[in-house]
Amino acid sequence: SHDGLVGLRDRRFHVISTGEGLPARTPLTALSVCEEPPGAMWIGTAGGGLWRWTNGIISRFAVGASASANFVFAIAPRPGGAWLSAAEGEDLYQFSDGQIRRVSWDVHGIKSLLTDRQGRVWMGTKYGIAFSDGHERRILGTNNVATLPAVRALAETPDGQVWAGADDGTIFRCEPDKLTPFRPNDALAEQPVYSMTADGSGTLWAGTFRGGLLRFRNGKFSRITAQQGLPVDIISQILDDGHGRLWLGTHQGIYS
Repeated sequence: SHDGLVGLRDRRFHVISTGEGLPARTPLTALSVCEEPPGAMWIGTAGGGLWRWTNGIISRFAVGASASANFVFAIAPRPGGAWLSAAEGEDLYQFSDGQIRRVSWDVHGIKSLLTDRQGRVWMGTKYGIAFSDGHERRILGTNNVATLPAVRALAETPDGQVWAGADDGTIFRCEPDKLTPFRPNDALAEQPVYSMTADGSGTLWAGTFRGGLLRFRNGKFSRITAQQGLPVDIISQILDDGHGRLWLGTHQGIYS
């Protein structure tokens, strides 16, 4: 009466805020997110350090004293904690026993992190790929490429094979002693790879910058772009829900 028509619907999104423990008036810009089984979430922020959300409660862990030290660009889970790319140099840090410590390894410019099924950590860096199994550390290269482009995406297939996506559009099969490159041969082949995931069949899906969604299986590429009905050609994140659906994070929202 007198107030017009009101529509009700379920919320699609839930915002983590003061109700879950965030301090009042604290803006939080999230740069990276990863899951720590069985359900806790690590959140890396721009200047706010590392946050852990579990059982509806959020806790903060500082990387350093200054705001510039508390930029967390990438996260990967590890037993009892997490690996971080943090601070101005995008250096390697680890979280354990409630504290964040810088790892004594001269590797910088870390753009992406992956902990594989064997517990090994892979790092996509500004200049290629680094690898550590807890005993051995390596900076990987190829036989005919002295310097690799930046690697912003890493993924592991169900058979345990690790793959990397690079800024020049190349996808690498990663092994501790070598990298094997694969490249599409279409007009969008050089578009940077921003994100990757592997579905249950072992098919690799790569989100690119202005190159749409790239599919790679059995050594063959195919591409889905706006010409095939994709809403947007810039894909910064991909998740496979395990039920035959991909979720795409883009510059214009979330699509499935």
